[in-house]
Amino acid sequence: MLDHLRQDYRRLASYRERAGFVFATELLLLDNGFQAVVLYRLSRWLKRARIPILPAACARLSILLTGVDVNPNAELGPGLVISHGVGLVVGGGVVAGRDLLLHHQVTIGAPTPSRIGQMPRIGDGVSIGAGALVIGAIQVGDGAFLGAGTLVTGDVAGGEKVIAAGRVGTTAEA
Repeated sequence: MLDHLRQDYRRLASYRERAGFVFATELLLLDNGFQAVVLYRLSRWLKRARIPILPAACARLSILLTGVDVNPNAELGPGLVISHGVGLVVGGGVVAGRDLLLHHQVTIGAPTPSRIGQMPRIGDGVSIGAGALVIGAIQVGDGAFLGAGTLVTGDVAGGEKVIAAGRVGTTAEA
């Protein structure tokens, strides 16, 4: 858990081009995205340690304090950054790699409650824009960019850029 948190902090610090004790304190006290990441990491650790009730309590606390709902069963790799996380939802069966960037009002999960096991698998270095919906048993490849407001219900190749109006090349071309 602590190793993942260190990597989460380092990635956020590199984005903001700041670091150190004062910056870390500011994040813990004032940044709802980083608070949500910390609470998710704690809830995930408690879940893996098979400690009853506390994982769900941490997840609920995250919803109340930050507006971010990440299920403790989700497997999100190190380097997670949640930017303006209010309204963000990540389902319990979601698996994501390293360096995932999530913006506000993103939903990642199953298409319906009756298909709860059908959750996305997301590669390394993926960026998901505000209001994007990533739904179903799909694969999102390494380095993909899912733009604001997109509805993604099919596989996305590595490096591909998906915007609300359709697919446009690769992130390297954008």
